[in-house]
Amino acid sequence: MIALDHFPRERTWLLPALHAVQHAERWISADALADIAAHLRVPVSEVYGVATHYPELRLTEPGRRVARVCVGVSC
Repeated sequence: MIALDHFPRERTWLLPALHAVQHAERWISADALADIAAHLRVPVSEVYGVATHYPELRLTEPGRRVARVCVGVSC
């Protein structure tokens, strides 16, 4: 997993840290959620809540290919 050392230990960096982990690993594992929580000094439940709120964040390992379908108003 990526080093979280370059992220300040502040709650405001939660979403950028989640994006960085997913970019590096293609998904966010339970261990990564715990590592982010420990580094940013927030509860794991808060990290999980944010991660599950955004549909572009994946908490399960994807296959070789990821197909996305836009269902938003702008599509």
